[in-house]
Amino acid sequence: MTSQRFGAKSILIALVLAFGFILTGCEKEPEGAAEKAGKAIDQAAENAEEAVKDAAEDAGEKMEEAGEAVKKAAE
Repeated sequence: MTSQRFGAKSILIALVLAFGFILTGCEKEPEGAAEKAGKAIDQAAENAEEAVKDAAEDAGEKMEEAGEAVKKAAE
């Protein structure tokens, strides 16, 4: 009976230790300079993309307005 109890305790201790090692291995490391720079570049690219889309929409609207003005002037 003692050997079974010792075996169960050993398995329980091994599982707890393994779980602890797994949790410490999954800790998120602080961001390094390269990762911060990469995120800044990604954000700048997203901002530039939005600016280009906005400019294209504005240009399209202005072209439509100009087309309407030409039509009215031709009448």
